[in-house]
Amino acid sequence: MSKFKISYAQCMPFRRIDEHLLIRTINRRYISRPAGKFRRTDEHLLIQRRDTDFVLFIEEANSAYRLIMGRDAGFVLLDTGSPKSFKRSDAEISILMDKISDNNDGLLEEISSHIGCRKIIGLIGSDILKDKDVSIDPLSETIIFSPPTGNEAHYKGVKTGIGMIMGIPTIEFEIDGKKHTAFIDTGARLSYISHELTENIKPAQKGVKDFYPLLGRFDTDVYSLEISIGSERIAMNFGTLPPPLQAAIGITGINSIIGSEILKTFAMHISIAGGFIILARIEQPIPPEYSKERWLQRFKATPSMYLTDSLLMYDFKHSFAGDKDIIAEIKKRSAMLSEGAAHTYLKYLLVMAETRKGAWW
Repeated sequence: MSKFKISYAQCMPFRRIDEHLLIRTINRRYISRPAGKFRRTDEHLLIQRRDTDFVLFIEEANSAYRLIMGRDAGFVLLDTGSPKSFKRSDAEISILMDKISDNNDGLLEEISSHIGCRKIIGLIGSDILKDKDVSIDPLSETIIFSPPTGNEAHYKGVKTGIGMIMGIPTIEFEIDGKKHTAFIDTGARLSYISHELTENIKPAQKGVKDFYPLLGRFDTDVYSLEISIGSERIAMNFGTLPPPLQAAIGITGINSIIGSEILKTFAMHISIAGGFIILARIEQPIPPEYSKERWLQRFKATPSMYLTDSLLMYDFKHSFAGDKDIIAEIKKRSAMLSEGAAHTYLKYLLVMAETRKGAWW
């Protein structure tokens, strides 16, 4: 049985697959060592065959570091556009002590097939998120779930209010000075807007494929528009919904959807309980996935307290070994930490970089 539990504020790594936010879940096996007792002679613990089912973590608990060699339990889709959360019948998923109880194996199988992801074991919807804060950082590819803090001043960016309609968060935006309201749907790879707003615009792309659960695949033309959210002006691409979906959301009085595309431009902190969202513009380009530059960007963007929850060790490629830039950054980061699980994690990472031995070679 797959088990996935977040009991307190927790940082989780995610993958963007077909522009969907998929949280990586792990069934973990622990190998304990006394605190600070990892040695270079322990390198054999890092040597495993390259297998996407394996992930390495290091945790600190009860004065001992634990090297975790876990098997991939699957992915959980973060979908603010779904009012209900559900899971596979053979999975246990809880977020900050809220347990997902509804099962829907068939729908998750359909979603997995459409996204092209081999195993999605659950979907986190707005019913679970309504009393939590969620921070999504595209640079480090991490999602932090936490109780509502009321400390939104700690987050930099543009703050604007959000509402709730039929259990789904909404946000106001403007086009040409006219106000509109959209659902915030992190489960949608494309954003959508009503046909009326695109009548006099030529599409930037024609016949782009998308899908909607239970409806299946459909084609849509995509239009490039500039919108405003708060003081931010954002260039975005919008599709137009097929008539059945347009009619379905039209009964709410809302004709637009802001999808996960916005996370190409902004990090997002959303508090449904607090009634606000903060958008922090990403000021640097994101290099190609799995490149050395992208790995370094993720490494620098991941706070030290969340290093052990990251997939940086898992994503360390053979070609990175011996790279002077990577070794220098690891040493620089390590020098800032004198002890703790993150410091031990960096020691292992340095072994991989300097000795050309790694977790998957």
